[in-house]
Amino acid sequence: MRVYGELKRSLGDIISTPEAKQIYVGSFWDRELKVTVNQDSFLDDEKQLLQEIKELPSNSITRKTNEFIKRIQKVKINAYIINYLREEVAKVFWRADREKRQREVSASNL
Repeated sequence: MRVYGELKRSLGDIISTPEAKQIYVGSFWDRELKVTVNQDSFLDDEKQLLQEIKELPSNSITRKTNEFIKRIQKVKINAYIINYLREEVAKVFWRADREKRQREVSASNL
């Protein structure tokens, strides 16, 4: 169990996901096991793995949808930042342009 926990922790550092990945422990061969201490655990993990493989097509659609939503959120944030910067730059240029016009008007009135 300690090795299992360390493996999950190490994978969590490598794979950037909010939840830990499932690790399946077992012996996936056709022969009988010589040591049957963990046989029930192995069989449970094998059933879970096969079930997850069957669900892959529907999980793939959900994963792609979630990734698309994340990308849309990033685009939206970038659009807000660009809009803010555009407005700030426009204020600076408008202020400089206004001051220039005021100087021109003052110079022409003299």
